[in-house]
Amino acid sequence: MSQILRPLRANLGTVAALGAGATLIYAFAKPKPATVFGGFSPQYLRLEAVEQLNHNTKLLRFAFPNPDDLSGLPLTSSILTLAKPTTSNRLLPTLRPYTPLTTPSTRGHLDLLVKLYPGGPHSTHLHSLHPGDRLFFLNPLPNHPWQPGRYTRIACIAGGAGVTPMLQLVRGIVEGKEKTEVDVVVGVREGRDVVMRREWGEVVERAGGRVRVWWVVGRGDGEEGDREGCVTAGLLRELGVDGGEEGGGGGQEMVFVCGPPGMEEMLVGKKGGGGGGGVLAELGFGKERVHRF
Repeated sequence: MSQILRPLRANLGTVAALGAGATLIYAFAKPKPATVFGGFSPQYLRLEAVEQLNHNTKLLRFAFPNPDDLSGLPLTSSILTLAKPTTSNRLLPTLRPYTPLTTPSTRGHLDLLVKLYPGGPHSTHLHSLHPGDRLFFLNPLPNHPWQPGRYTRIACIAGGAGVTPMLQLVRGIVEGKEKTEVDVVVGVREGRDVVMRREWGEVVERAGGRVRVWWVVGRGDGEEGDREGCVTAGLLRELGVDGGEEGGGGGQEMVFVCGPPGMEEMLVGKKGGGGGGGVLAELGFGKERVHRF
């Protein structure tokens, strides 16, 4: 090797070593994605997209300040929203919590499922928003503290828009590659009230047999494979929702409930009782094994 090339080769080796070192330093020192909601963090978010899901329900996608941002919301938590409805004569703003459909690992945006309630100023205002409009988000509201790997088998029973916390929870379980088996029962009054059917199908496909979803349609105008009627003790037992022996042996260790007040009362008893009543008590679920979102 010539005397001219020898120092050049040595310098190239030094540069390569420095480059490799810099790559390692960057990999370990790379800043974590920012979180949008951490504690009390009131702020406006811009509405990025709107999708009409059925006759009275929309999906609203709100963009985070940066495309790599994470929500910072723990699994199963909700977020409190504030609005000054322009569609009513109210002087005071309205408040309403919503559980995002998106999971803690979703970057860049937050999806909310919003059902329109006749005469409801908050939902009416949200349904009037267009892409580019903003909504004020106050702070996170923690819910059931989900612990990965704690349960072997759970059940989720939802009615109507009550699928929201269930879908977020089960998506999180599947994304986390947990071994928890999940039985989901969703009840609606009629076929046109169904929302998130495609999304549930995607979760089932991704879960590899660990998630089972049944739709119960009250008026019998659902799709092939849907059950007709109401969510009853007999139907739940037929679908495999069972408290098993005392202590949880043989059935689900925990059951999560979210739906209209009448449905929740039928399942767990009157509000304020904390569970331990209703249909789920007949199936062997004590109040310590029932959580109402």
